[in-house]
Amino acid sequence: MRSGRARRMRLAAASVALAVLAVLGAAAPASAHADLVSTDPAAGASLATLPEKITLTFTEAPLPGDGITFVQVTDAAGGSLTVGKPHVEGTVVTQQLTGTAAGPVDVLYKVVTPDGHPTSGEFHFTVAGTAPTPTPTPTPTPTATTPAEDAAAPPAWEPTPPPTASGVGDVIPLLVILTALFAALVGAVVVLLRALRSRRPDARRSEPDSDR
Repeated sequence: MRSGRARRMRLAAASVALAVLAVLGAAAPASAHADLVSTDPAAGASLATLPEKITLTFTEAPLPGDGITFVQVTDAAGGSLTVGKPHVEGTVVTQQLTGTAAGPVDVLYKVVTPDGHPTSGEFHFTVAGTAPTPTPTPTPTPTATTPAEDAAAPPAWEPTPPPTASGVGDVIPLLVILTALFAALVGAVVVLLRALRSRRPDARRSEPDSDR
């Protein structure tokens, strides 16, 4: 009877040990996941302006390092609002933000726990501020020219027209008239001289007759 009782006690102890191992085995994978506990700003929050940073708190401490912890924050147009890399300290992940936003802001994250289990997700919040609009460049307007500036400006060069032959044409008729007058005067002198020569013999012939 003692051997039967001892056997039953060993079986009961073995059953309890298996049950404890089964419970521990089921609980270990569940505790290895880094679940998101809270965020700042909170999911669905409405803010006046974009905060300087966002923080994500998990149940387990994520692994630090480049490319392991990932946080992406984008505005309504899909532009990135993050600057630098996420910082991991214990169970809190901090991501610095930059720029301005208006409307919904999307946050995507991915972390990995020390045992290699990845956890990812997303949440959203809203910024009520208005996005900056580009300032139009004023068009320069032409300024009126003052009289002093007009006087200082050099006169426009204009080509001098070549001299015409009108002056020569006016001189030629005058030369013709003078030449004709001179020729007429010379002719008159010649005629007068001939007339005088022709009268001298007649005068000589008339002298003897008077002596007689």
